Amino acid sequence: MLVVANPNAGKISINPFLNFLRQYRMLSKCKLSKEVVREGAAVWRRMTVQEKEPHRNMAKRAQRLKKCKQRESSRGKRSKKKSKRNLRSTSCLEMGPKGGRAQFYYTL
Repeated sequence: MLVVANPNAGKISINPFLNFLRQYRMLSKCKLSKEVVREGAAVWRRMTVQEKEPHRNMAKRAQRLKKCKQRESSRGKRSKKKSKRNLRSTSCLEMGPKGGRAQFYYTL
């Protein structure tokens, strides 16, 4: 059974079953979500490999996009190590005349 719906609606998952279920829900809007998931799982189990293939392709495409985004986001960035200077909190400290800590105070 091939379910035809708008493939662009919603976020594409790396799980082929979730891609199928997202489309199956569009066709079964009047039912409770618990019933839709139960029926969708039964339909998914009865589907052939050829019928599942479009959903698997969507999942593979989502995996490739995820890897590309991770690679682009980590490119050119240094690892962030916390130095002792960054760990000191100056929110409750008053700085002295030469930049040192002069006294503690609490803000209310």
